[in-house]
Amino acid sequence: MQRRFPPSVALLSNLLCVCALALAPAACGDDGGDSGGGTGGTDTDGTAGSTGDQTGGTTTGPGTGPTSQGTNGMTGTTSGSTTTAGSSTSGGSGSTTGGTGGGVGDPLPDAPAGEWLWVDIEGAQCRNGSQAGLAVRYSDTSSNVLIFFEGGGACYNPTTCLANPDSVDSGDKDGSNGGVFNVDEPSNPFADWNHVFIPYCTGDVFAGNNPGANVPGGGPQNQMFVGFVNTQLMLDRIFATFPDAESVAMTGSSAGGFGAAWNFYTAADRWGPAGAQMILLDDSGPPMDDAYMKPCLQQQWRDLWGLDDTLPQDCTECFHADGGGLVNLVTYYSSKYPDAYMSLVSSLQDSTIRGFFGYGANNCNAIVPFMSGSEYEMGLYDLRDNWMDQGGNWATFYITGSTHTWIGSNSRFYDTTVSGTVLVDWAADVVSGNLYHVAP
Repeated sequence: MQRRFPPSVALLSNLLCVCALALAPAACGDDGGDSGGGTGGTDTDGTAGSTGDQTGGTTTGPGTGPTSQGTNGMTGTTSGSTTTAGSSTSGGSGSTTGGTGGGVGDPLPDAPAGEWLWVDIEGAQCRNGSQAGLAVRYSDTSSNVLIFFEGGGACYNPTTCLANPDSVDSGDKDGSNGGVFNVDEPSNPFADWNHVFIPYCTGDVFAGNNPGANVPGGGPQNQMFVGFVNTQLMLDRIFATFPDAESVAMTGSSAGGFGAAWNFYTAADRWGPAGAQMILLDDSGPPMDDAYMKPCLQQQWRDLWGLDDTLPQDCTECFHADGGGLVNLVTYYSSKYPDAYMSLVSSLQDSTIRGFFGYGANNCNAIVPFMSGSEYEMGLYDLRDNWMDQGGNWATFYITGSTHTWIGSNSRFYDTTVSGTVLVDWAADVVSGNLYHVAP
């Protein structure tokens, strides 16, 4: 799903990519965006929500509300949210609770089925401190929920931050209508589901808990890397809206693919006990072994974004002394959630994610970040054969070439065929629990 930048930012993004700097995922943009803009259903004369106190604290869970690691909360008063469809949401007083199951949130405002509704999420902030939120589109025929995380790069050095959005683009507030959001495509397994679209604006692949951080090397200062904290606030509201969902799919493209996978355990700990079928569909966000996703690079992300506070603490193998070990989330999920359906779609030589991982070359001292297509391909097959197959509840769909992102595009999601299997049909099988690997 293509990030919609203002013209000046889009031009800068293109120039950076042409300069062979191999920027982070979607710093060059998610290049599969024929998804189209969202349709109406919005009214900018929304009513402001009420103001509520949200007080942090250190408990067995986090103080900032629903992070799961017992970190100190941010104390303060946040204003109620304003929706774009004339509905008001209440601020809700009191402290949110910790734990992987999240806090107690207010349901999202009502809206007519089939129309996108924008909701500011109280307490959620973008990288520059501006308001963050989500778009929701209700179904009148299904209890199932698709939660989609948008792509848009990553901010961890001066170059990558340049093309990474630090606020929500106004165009994202209408949601989207292509790929997995295409309600008119009969083969789409998500067509009649409830849809949630979460724009990307924190620069930390929805995984951070480090407010007020300074990017090293002359990068932007006082950045709000709070993507994980935001996501928990949003999941609280989504869970309160759809507590009886039969199936919940966490999905996203590029940075959003990483984000869907990173936050999967917190969603599973909400809906799983209620009996929902949990599904992960990660598009172009592969967590590779340390041989390919270098430990020095993982350490940079841990330090800047506060990842050690947002990982599941009982994933002991996720914490290596040299900074590596993030790939162990794969086997951790296989073991902890054996009934979940989990999957990854990727091109074998994805040029954008290779740029992301290329900053780890030469012990993170590469003048020009570089990862070869063959090395990336080896990393994908290693991920499938040595990590995902250990649990048996993973599926993969690998595609020849270097194209980046697949499920947000009508042409790619519905027309891509590998070894006789159409991508959308494979996705439908994942949703039904028929898990298998597809490759050229």
